[in-house]
Amino acid sequence: FQIVGVVGGGAANPAWTAIRQRKLGVALVLALSEEAAAGTARLALMGASGAGLL
Repeated sequence: FQIVGVVGGGAANPAWTAIRQRKLGVALVLALSEEAAAGTARLALMGASGAGLL
């Protein structure tokens, strides 16, 4: 992985996000929405269009 999307309470904590980013060695990107429907729609769009994660 080169980029990992993060969501939830831990994602709102800059210190915890920095620790995870440093240990994983990849960029962490905060999710624009925490709603499951938004994630499902994004996956469907990616599958239909062949688009990447970002």
